[in-house]
Amino acid sequence: MIDKKPAVKVQTRIPSVKKTILPDLTFTPKSLVTTPAVPLGGRKHESETLLQVEVRNQGNGEARNFNVVFQLHHETTLIGTLVSKTIALLPAYDSRTISGPCGLPSRLAAGTYRLRAIVDIHPESVVEADERNNSVEIPLTIIGPDFAISNANIEVSPSSPSGGQTITARAPVRNHGTGECRPEIFVSLLDSSGRLLQESSHWSWIAAGGFSFVETTFTLPAGSGGYMVRFEADRDNRNAEPNESDNRGEKIFSVSAR
Repeated sequence: MIDKKPAVKVQTRIPSVKKTILPDLTFTPKSLVTTPAVPLGGRKHESETLLQVEVRNQGNGEARNFNVVFQLHHETTLIGTLVSKTIALLPAYDSRTISGPCGLPSRLAAGTYRLRAIVDIHPESVVEADERNNSVEIPLTIIGPDFAISNANIEVSPSSPSGGQTITARAPVRNHGTGECRPEIFVSLLDSSGRLLQESSHWSWIAAGGFSFVETTFTLPAGSGGYMVRFEADRDNRNAEPNESDNRGEKIFSVSAR
């Protein structure tokens, strides 16, 4: 009789697969916004825009010390970086809203641009599970003014002044552009040789498609002669305009002796 030995079970070990722990930085859809939605171009003291976006870490590892930047592009040209923020820590599966005010670049013309947000702009800063989802962009319409002063609309009162008399100079400053703005407007009194005698400046908000009347008074020199009042809007070229040639208006008038 042959003894039967029990079968020996061979256990096969399945090697454990180590799970890779990596962050994956991206953006929450439709979270890139600006306030106002249609900003005004110009210098920071004239127009401040708030940029905001929500950054997500959809990976299983934390991310440390990375940047989020907002860039402005026109077609294929980078206009500049508007805001840059550094995030010290974003845990796995967490999100954070990033925001910051910016002054749009000086003399930025009205038109359509692209606002782009980029997270971990230097890819070597954070090793991620996916490096291809680190940017988002939206079209951005930027508005701007276009000031105009017409010679025909400048008034001097009284119309036939005498030497030494006080006159009032008045004119409408129009804004043919797409955005409300507050230009500095200079009103000058000159003699017949073009020599500046007196000058005043005014700041006035002018709505897009609207106008603002600017008024000032001057005391004329004694005696008779020829004079001119001049109105100039945005003389220092703080704003980019489609037409820079119509920002000045002039009116010549005569003064009689008393």
